[in-house]
Amino acid sequence: MLINSISIGIIVLVSIGLMNPVDAQSYDLELVLDPLESSISEGNSLVFSGILTTSDQQYVITDAIIVIKDDVDFGSDRVIATGYTDENGEFFISWVAEIRQSGGSYDFYAVFEESDLKSRSVTHNVSVTSA
Repeated sequence: MLINSISIGIIVLVSIGLMNPVDAQSYDLELVLDPLESSISEGNSLVFSGILTTSDQQYVITDAIIVIKDDVDFGSDRVIATGYTDENGEFFISWVAEIRQSGGSYDFYAVFEESDLKSRSVTHNVSVTSA
């Protein structure tokens, strides 16, 4: 599900790795973060996966930097992990679960931000429990 997208020109998409060249026109991007487990034990690995495509899902975006963040109430969101989309526009980013320093559960989301280009996934809530 898409929370935020921005219209971009195809010339920019080519520079970040548009899978299939097309006529110059504007596209919206859709960044999907696959559902996550609602709870995980401290020290276990959590894999963030998803895909970055044009909103019509006709084209995938390759070699794009995906950042996983924790949505922090009344503060700056914390970067958890980063990775790249592959030749299929998909990403798989691992993170070793740790108890959140400020307590409570994490509110994870994925974001793509390439200069003026931005797309954000939905947010998934995950609690990390003591091992």
